[in-house]
Amino acid sequence: MNREPIRCVEPELYSSQLSGSGLEEARAILLGKYSEKELDSALEDKIREHLGRCDCCTQFLKDFENADLTNSSEMVIDARCPSSLKVDRFVFHRDQLSRTETERIDQHVAECEFCKEEIVWLKNLQAEKVIDFIPQKRDWTKILSIAAAIFFVLVSAILYQQKISTRTTEQRLQSLAQVKEPDQINFDALRVSSVALPQDLDRLYEEGVNSIKQRRFRDAAKALDRVASARPDHSGAIYLLGYSYYQLRELDKAFAFCDRAEQMRPHNMERCLSLVHIALKTGHYGRAIREICGLYHEAPDQPQVKELYEQITSITRGQTIKL
Repeated sequence: MNREPIRCVEPELYSSQLSGSGLEEARAILLGKYSEKELDSALEDKIREHLGRCDCCTQFLKDFENADLTNSSEMVIDARCPSSLKVDRFVFHRDQLSRTETERIDQHVAECEFCKEEIVWLKNLQAEKVIDFIPQKRDWTKILSIAAAIFFVLVSAILYQQKISTRTTEQRLQSLAQVKEPDQINFDALRVSSVALPQDLDRLYEEGVNSIKQRRFRDAAKALDRVASARPDHSGAIYLLGYSYYQLRELDKAFAFCDRAEQMRPHNMERCLSLVHIALKTGHYGRAIREICGLYHEAPDQPQVKELYEQITSITRGQTIKL
């Protein structure tokens, strides 16, 4: 006999903060920011009080934060890895992290080859050489004026070139992204790698899938949000919800849900590769790089993975990009 799923006791807490969003996406965004300590103190206190009386959201947050507590020895980029923002602070602004966070990341980097590569990459970006122009000291005003003018032109040219190079790099990365059309999605693979659903939720999930196939993405998002709210561990519903939001041009939600779905086990190549493309499309370049590196180390002979890895590394090597 199936037990009634535990539900949030205070859903209006989330809807009041993110009006126009369904419970599932609002909860995922707010609890994600709560976990990363990115909320203001007043809202953080409200969330903390709510967690004290809501078993559903407490379990949701626990699953989200403890996705790394597995005994798997697979070398996979997943929830164990700190966010790109925390890695950046760890490398360049350690004073912005608590001692506990610093020690945790330190220990993680010692065990994780992918984060170690990312840190080396960040340090190399900072270490780019800059041309220093030192004008000769002369007594003649005219020579000094000419030297100052040359210096100004050189610095302006360097800064302009760096700006153009950065913009071009990001544009080239975005041009690699190819988000699948509905008829290209392997829905069977998504179902196989997701947990089983009771009959009523399974019917609702199929309704969402059929809406995607018919390009009715708003209807798909509504149906899949209800499935994800009842079963926040269903990777297929979470991923397809993110895909629907991408098609609706709600890019922050799209990335958040696809990123969350990719972290669920068992891993699924459909979700993993899709995350790389959506991360590139939505400007999350650091996350895309980490994911493709993880995929390449796990499946270097997979043609799609190998090609995309080589393209991304070729574009980013020696370049400064927005993380």
